[in-house]
Parts: sequence; structure tokens; C-alpha cells
Amino acid sequence: MARKTGQIIGRAPRTWVVRVYVGRDAETKKRKYLNKTIHGGLRDAQVHLNRMLGERDLGRNLDSSKQTLNQYLDRWLEVCAKPRLRAKSFQDYEGLLRRYVRPQLGMKPLVSIQAFDVQNLCRELLDRGLSARTIRYTHAVLRSALKQAVRWKLLLANSAELVDLPRHTRRNVGVLSVEQARTFMGAIAGHPYEALFALAMTTGMRPSEYLALTWADMLLFGPKATALSSGLAVAISCGGLYLTTNLCRELGKRLEGDLYQEWGGKPTTQLLRHRDKTIEAVTKHRYHSYLAAKINATFPDKDQEAKDPEGADEIYQSAVRWLLNHTRPDDGKKFDMIFKENVAYGFRRNALGMKPIGLIVSIVSLLWVLTLEGVLFSRGPRFIDLTAFSQMPETATASLVMSSIMLVAWILFFTKRSTRTAAFTYAETLLRACDSL
Repeated sequence: MARKTGQIIGRAPRTWVVRVYVGRDAETKKRKYLNKTIHGGLRDAQVHLNRMLGERDLGRNLDSSKQTLNQYLDRWLEVCAKPRLRAKSFQDYEGLLRRYVRPQLGMKPLVSIQAFDVQNLCRELLDRGLSARTIRYTHAVLRSALKQAVRWKLLLANSAELVDLPRHTRRNVGVLSVEQARTFMGAIAGHPYEALFALAMTTGMRPSEYLALTWADMLLFGPKATALSSGLAVAISCGGLYLTTNLCRELGKRLEGDLYQEWGGKPTTQLLRHRDKTIEAVTKHRYHSYLAAKINATFPDKDQEAKDPEGADEIYQSAVRWLLNHTRPDDGKKFDMIFKENVAYGFRRNALGMKPIGLIVSIVSLLWVLTLEGVLFSRGPRFIDLTAFSQMPETATASLVMSSIMLVAWILFFTKRSTRTAAFTYAETLLRACDSL
């Protein structure tokens, strides 16, 4: 029995060999033991044996006891990190571990890495003058590696999760005042890179962004800009985007009245009617009682509603107006679902109002691209030139695909049926607020 659990063998005064059974070899079927030399008293050897047996019983793979952190990180980078990371990210991971982790902890056995070791590492990096951001990033990489070691049962716990990280303090970014910006632009007037600095000054782009720009990216005002793209840029800069959004909302609100008449009334009013069976009778009675107390009015019963439907609807609409005023997104978290359903309904309603214009724009865009690329109305004998279609550039193909997708969306997605579904979903969500107010 001792051979299967563990042994303590004396080798010399105050020197012991602790031997732990770790299973059988997969090929030879021979017993495998893990040996560890302990210097100290018999009690020290017994403590080590008990700890090893406890870890084995908890599922840790004791074969990893001699593996150093460097050896494990090599394996983790190759097996786990490299397949899931992009090349640049992988280089960052490998560089952080090589510069900051391996010199301090690399030669330590993996199983001996404690929270104190990781905490001390963070402290040493901070003393070297590294920023809190770099230390946090390095810690995140090490924590990810040790997390995988826990999954592989090489460790029982992730010691990197038990440390306190340095506080990340944001630096105040200095910006030029208007006068300073004018002075700077005057100083670089005539410089070969004047346009580049002007772009950086007016847009706030990062250096990596404006240095990577080419004329091919300047679709609005570059040498390859068309009259259409330049006109679009001018329209947007002159408030065209704001005008478009207001037009969408105006057309949607105009359509809303016709939709309510076609549906038989406002969705919230319909759901509060006794004759509507969307909401079960018990829940509807609870809503009626709550709203009646809030607006100081008596809700009609089933017979009174049938006798005076218009009067009943006025009471229902007054109650809904009170509910709307008390579920505004002042408390965004509490009424977040109502807000989202309202946005979904408003979007579909406005899109339905814009549907005729959207269909026209999509069809014109399709014909424009096909005509511009010589696919339609070509000079040859055929009305459609399939050869020109197969040779269209990627930009034209992408434009054609997007116009086709939008055309299908206008036809199939933005419909009265989908708008009605969104409207009644919003109405039912709004009425549920009676249970949470």
C-alpha cells in the first residue's frame, strides 16, 4: 500500500527522499514515481508528502512538478497563443514574457509560482520605471498562460489572479489652443508636409492613421474623386445628414397615423381593451387597477367599453400618457428594455416611411454601377455585357452587392407586418412597467 500512496526514504542525516506514486507508464505499464529530495527533519518530509498526495487527489498532474515556467511558456505560446492570435499580437505576447517575466520567474518550477512571486514581479517592474499600463498588460498575458495551466491540471489555482495591480493613472493630454494652432500652421506654410500636418491638426487622427493614408483613400476630394462623391461630401458638411434624419422621422410620423387606423388604434390602447386577448385577463385587470389609481379615473368594464368605445379609448390613452411620462430613460438601467423596444419600433416605422425613396435609391445605384462599368447599355449588340460584368473591379462589385442587399432589405424586411410586430412588442413592454414602477 505504501508503494501506491507514497514513501519517505532516509538517505543521510536530515536528508530524505519523498516518493509519490503517479500511475503506470502508458507503454511499458511499469509503475511511475515522482522523487523529491527534502533537507530537514522527518516532519518536513511528511508535510511535503501530504501536500503532494493532496494535490494528486485534487487532480493535479504531478508529472509537471519539474517543469520550469520557461518550459511551460514555450509550450503555451506554441500550442495555445500562436493559433488564436494575429502575428502582431503574438509578437507582443512573446516580447512581454521575454523582457519582463522570464528573467525574474522563468527558472522557477511552474508549480512553485505563488501569488507573492507575481506580486513581487509587478513591484520590481514598477521600480524599473515601467508604466502601470505595461505592467497590467504583462500581468494579463501571464494570467492567461497560468489559466491554461489550471485547465491542463498542471496547477490547482492561478496565482496571478490573487495580486494587486498598480493603479492606472491617465495623463492629461496637452492640446494646442486656437492661437497656437494658427502659429504652428503659419510656421509650416510651404513645407512639403503642410497638407499632412493640416490633416492631423484638423481631424485629430493618430500618426499611424494619417501616415498610412494614400490618395486612393481620399474618395471625396482626392484626384480620383467623382462629381457625385464630392457633391455628397459637400451635402453632408452642409447639414445633409441632419436633414436626412429629420426627413426619415417626418415621413415615419406621417405614416404612423395611417398605420394606427389600419391596425384599429394605437397598440397600447388595443392591448388595454377588454376585447383584445393578447394580454391575459388577470394581468390586464392588474394593469387597469394600477393605472386607474395613478390617473384618478375609473376604468370601464367590459360592458361599458362596448357601449362607449371612444370614451374608453380616451381613458386608456390618458393612462398610457402617464406611463410614458414616468418611464423616460432618466433611469436608463431600469427602463432599458423599454427604450430599446422604442428605438426598434421607431427605426422600422421611419424606414417604412422612407421605403419608396429607399427602393428608388437602391435601384438607381444598381443601374448606375452596371452602366458605369459597361455592363448595361454597352455599345455592342447585346443589352447586357456579361464579359464586362465578370471583369468588374472589387470596389464596383462591393457597391453592387451592398445595393442588392439594401434592395432586398427594403422589399422583405421593412414591411407593415414587421413594423406592426415591433410596435406591439414595444407596447407590451411598456405596459409591463406597471409591475416595476
